Amino acid sequence: MLRFLFPLMALCYCGNAYADTSGDDIKLYLDGQRELAKMLNPILSSTRKVARVYYVDTCSPKDAMRFPAITMRRSKVERLDSATLSKIFPAGTNVIVDDKDNIVRIFVGDVPMTLLKTNIASLKFTPEERYNAAFAVDKIEYANEVKIAANKLNFHPFPELTDMITQAPMRGVPHTKKELKNITMDSGLDHVVKTFGGTVFFGICPSSGYFSVDYIWAGLH
Repeated sequence: MLRFLFPLMALCYCGNAYADTSGDDIKLYLDGQRELAKMLNPILSSTRKVARVYYVDTCSPKDAMRFPAITMRRSKVERLDSATLSKIFPAGTNVIVDDKDNIVRIFVGDVPMTLLKTNIASLKFTPEERYNAAFAVDKIEYANEVKIAANKLNFHPFPELTDMITQAPMRGVPHTKKELKNITMDSGLDHVVKTFGGTVFFGICPSSGYFSVDYIWAGLH
């Protein structure tokens, strides 16, 4: 995701968040990735797990990237694993949940994984990138090997406007390693989310050629 920072302006080109909470199910629309993250965060914190969400967007070539509408059942979840989470998503929602190595992976749709398997020989983070998850994610998304692979697959990052508060390097706060070697795009994103907590989203829209990588903080409520 290409980020443009505006110190005095809060801009986010991400659509409106809306959740239909009537009945026993909750249907998430448009900015549903934030709604999903807010539902997962309390459980992630209590179980000391993190989440990766992969989704396919069915946008048209002229549409913006958006998280697909999905339905979730109202449920009191006391633990976070694939069996429990699978019960939250009703049958027919095309959602698969996998739980391994303290990372809960949620797949919405049949997500192409080719780009995520791109090998990256070496990735060196600046101090700012090491202490800020969103910047670390961008570093991976715009790695040279990822750019080359994306071009071959006719994909390109979806540009977004956003604002954020940055963390200065200091002792006692989460930070990535100085350098990652012999990784894939996917394992690099795993390293970021394991380091900072929260959820990393990977979305792709084959019809428009866009893909998007977003980090959502574990403290979002």
